[in-house]
Amino acid sequence: MAHRPFPVWLDEVIRELGELDHTLVLTVKANQWLKDVWQYYQISPSEAALFFFNEYEQ
Repeated sequence: MAHRPFPVWLDEVIRELGELDHTLVLTVKANQWLKDVWQYYQISPSEAALFFFNEYEQ
């Protein structure tokens, strides 16, 4: 999978979260958490949305 630029990937993650009926409040901490996920893991936006929903928000 090609590594998309972070802003493009983040937009896709936010759309995926919306499909899960989750509204993302993009705090500095949440943005950094997602940027770390983007940087260190090769996962799709849908996988990242689920990861965020299950790990960050809990």
